[in-house]
Amino acid sequence: MKNIIVMTLAILLATSYAASAAPGDPEQNTPAATTGQSYTIQEIISKLKAEIAKGTSVYTPNELQRLKSRLDDEQRFYEEMTSNS
Repeated sequence: MKNIIVMTLAILLATSYAASAAPGDPEQNTPAATTGQSYTIQEIISKLKAEIAKGTSVYTPNELQRLKSRLDDEQRFYEEMTSNS
């Protein structure tokens, strides 16, 4: 169950980068790009926060740390994108 959730979350996170990929870019071959599904950075951050809130009842401490690290990365990316506008 944990692996399915982690994989699903990874696919969701990959979609933000696939949506901004240039034509002919190898990232266009991601599952999200082939299904046409994409998420905004804000949606990704929200989903990460929701997953982290589930805590150790769903995730191991190591998995939670990885999710928190990914959240930090996405928040930094969002800040960089909005501050350069």
